[in-house]
Amino acid sequence: MKKLKLLALASFLAGGILAQTSIATNQKPSLNFQQSAESEVVSEELNQRPDSIVVESFLPETEEWERIGKYKYGTEETANRKESLFYAWNDSTGEWKSYPNEVWEYNEVGNLNTHVIYGGSRSVNGMNYNYKKESFYTYTDSGKQAEIIEYQKDYSTNELIPNKKEEITYNSEEKQVHYFLSQWDKTLKKWVFIKQYEYDYDENGFRTLNIDYSWRKDSEEWYGVRKSEYEFDESGNKLSEINYGWDQDSKDWIESGKFEITYDESGNVTEKTWYSLDYSEKVLVYSSREEYVYDEQGNMIFQFYFHWDASLNDWVNVQKMEIEFDENFNQTLQSSYHWSTEDSLWIGASRTEKEFDINGNLGATIEYQWDWMENQWTELFKEKYEYDSLANRTLTSLYVWSDADENWEFSVNRTLSEYEYDENGHILKQIISQWNEGSEKWDFANKNEYEYDEQGRQILHENAWWNPSYGDWENLTKTAYDFDEAGHYILDGNYVWDTDLGDWRIRREYRWAFDSDGRQILNSYLEWGGYGNIYWGNKLEINYNENGRTLMRADYGWDTDAGEWKGSTKTEYTYDDYGDYGRNLVTLWYIWNQADKKWQYDTRETYYYSTGPVQDAVEINSENHLKIYPNPAENFIRVQLPNSSVPAQLELLNMAGQKMLSVEVLQNEHVAVSHFTPGVYSYRIVQDKKIFTGKIVKR
Repeated sequence: MKKLKLLALASFLAGGILAQTSIATNQKPSLNFQQSAESEVVSEELNQRPDSIVVESFLPETEEWERIGKYKYGTEETANRKESLFYAWNDSTGEWKSYPNEVWEYNEVGNLNTHVIYGGSRSVNGMNYNYKKESFYTYTDSGKQAEIIEYQKDYSTNELIPNKKEEITYNSEEKQVHYFLSQWDKTLKKWVFIKQYEYDYDENGFRTLNIDYSWRKDSEEWYGVRKSEYEFDESGNKLSEINYGWDQDSKDWIESGKFEITYDESGNVTEKTWYSLDYSEKVLVYSSREEYVYDEQGNMIFQFYFHWDASLNDWVNVQKMEIEFDENFNQTLQSSYHWSTEDSLWIGASRTEKEFDINGNLGATIEYQWDWMENQWTELFKEKYEYDSLANRTLTSLYVWSDADENWEFSVNRTLSEYEYDENGHILKQIISQWNEGSEKWDFANKNEYEYDEQGRQILHENAWWNPSYGDWENLTKTAYDFDEAGHYILDGNYVWDTDLGDWRIRREYRWAFDSDGRQILNSYLEWGGYGNIYWGNKLEINYNENGRTLMRADYGWDTDAGEWKGSTKTEYTYDDYGDYGRNLVTLWYIWNQADKKWQYDTRETYYYSTGPVQDAVEINSENHLKIYPNPAENFIRVQLPNSSVPAQLELLNMAGQKMLSVEVLQNEHVAVSHFTPGVYSYRIVQDKKIFTGKIVKR
């Protein structure tokens, strides 16, 4: 368990120490809290990084914290990480013993020169090393990475053995042109190639060549994996791409495919041509082609597809598409055809025609089918739309074409949609009717009704169906929405109509809550079963301090048997008041004790910094010899006074300014603080008419 916690800590440290915040919008909140960019920037400041982290595990049997590890970091003025040390606590000596974890060294301009990683089994008794990787970096005169050599330690001989090497070269414009990857052969005791990549560029800096090689160890030669050549115009438009495959017989590249593109003066693609390999002749031959035609406004009005017929030595038609636009650039027609080689003519595949009124509203959509006998388009069905003065669609009616009457008639199997709107253009009602051929009239089928709040936000959607047996509407589903005073979306509930109960029965519900600064503090989801019981759910709660840093984050799941929320994980953060946002001082992880149905301590991390008020407060006014210790404190503190013969008055205040303790103390007298909540406290000590102030951390 301890090893797992330490490994998790190492992974956590590798990514930096970030306190999560959320981003709130007026849209539907995410099911996951998001981390703000501002929090990321803060955590990357040099003074936000801890110099060391102490890790402790809670022992429920004794209700005490057991130290299981300590990580220490060194940082340079450039904010480059310098070292990571793992510390194991020795209970018998009461001291930390350090073990290297990672070490970084940099050159004078801040580039990484050396990186060492240690590995092994960690325990409270120390570190048993069985792995060490050391990497050395070299650079070009301009600072680009030129070589990386990696070594690994052989613990049987206690020697560093070469393992891997990467080499990179650049052209005069400092663009990468070669990359070599090599592996150390322990038997031959030399570097052996593995991979090679080669690149080239045109005068405008566009990459024109990609080559990938692998090294064949048995024959000690390179063999090609893939190769591509590209050509671009001055604007960066790709003109051609040639792909190659490796021919093992000739041990050389052969073209496997080609792609060409042409453009008009406006940059529109006018032609695409594909080539494929003729394996018998080992040459590229035509494969397929597309052509595009545009009107004066740049709208594509024709698209042709061709296939190369080797027997005819010519292009043959495959498909085509025709598109038309009106003077307002509305697309009014789209027709697609395929070529019949047997009849040598175009056969229609699909055709859609659209009509628009003088206001630009879509007035009708007409679908056509191809008449194979007459070789022409014939009408299939038509959908017509009507609008009110505000351009709201009020009616949708469907028609089919009557060959007998050569006219449109209402569709027997189609529907009619009618709409109602409020004065703001919000849809209030949609009624869908079905044509009844027997009675030759429209019968109600389905109804949707909507409600809105004063700000025009939708708060209700009800759906019903027409029950012909009762001649009335019968409810089906309902969705309710709600918003807080700031406009945040806080409720999304879905209901179904229970005909036995004659009432709505909830099916699922999302809930969100936000603090006064618009940060999301609650996110919950519940699902109900058919018998009205909750059978699944999850909940996330999060709190922030006044600077927007996360104070607490707790996850819950729904306990179906108990019918209540059950904790999953919980994390609490404590900060100092250093800088604009404060630094993380203590992180507490909790697990859920199902037997007692409460949170229980699991792991604790305490962060120490070399700069800022907390560490400076450990020993303040050193010329007067005042010291308060230990700091951070767990169970008690002591005060070393300037005048050991005179008592002093000690006051402790929390970060809200509330006085938590006021007591008279003597030199090095124990003052109990075990009952205090972990966090940062201000102290004020008065002695001989002198006032000493500072801060301590309660763990």
